[in-house]
Amino acid sequence: MDEEELRERRAAELEFVAAAYSPDEAWTSNFDKVHRRLLLDQEDVEVELVLSMPPGYPVCETAPLSIRASLTNKSSRTSGRTNNSSSKRVGNALPSLLEACRTVALHCALEQVEAVFAVLTRADEWVDQDFTQKCLPCDDESPNTLGVSLPERQTTVTTQMIVLGRRVIYSHHIIASSKRRALAEL
Repeated sequence: MDEEELRERRAAELEFVAAAYSPDEAWTSNFDKVHRRLLLDQEDVEVELVLSMPPGYPVCETAPLSIRASLTNKSSRTSGRTNNSSSKRVGNALPSLLEACRTVALHCALEQVEAVFAVLTRADEWVDQDFTQKCLPCDDESPNTLGVSLPERQTTVTTQMIVLGRRVIYSHHIIASSKRRALAEL
């Protein structure tokens, strides 16, 4: 694969992020990084996931996406205070998020396919399933602090299915370079 085609594949992934997410949800930087803000229900902190495309990505088995995560303070945007137990709970859960995302990235590298969409989807699944259902509260809190009532949960799932549909349509129909070229020629 030549360098031009490699750049085109990487650019298509960055274009996908811009098209599928609002600028507050996800953004790109330096032509090789994807930032994704993960919102955690009932928490005072958010997670910023950063995916970096190393040289050789996505066609080199030894060049999977580099993934890191950090806590960001919701209150820095809303002028409130951070609950220390929320920071602790989410901080303790970050290794699980990183492991889930890195596993997907490694699988994609072995298959020599683009990983951004798959990793971001896995991160969303982690928020909805793994964190919400499995993350235990800190000792100083009651177990019900992470619970979400059924009507709230159903609304969240419905909204996310609509967004996922938009992302799947984009990735299936427009991420392929031959299809993009055909659309551009119209």
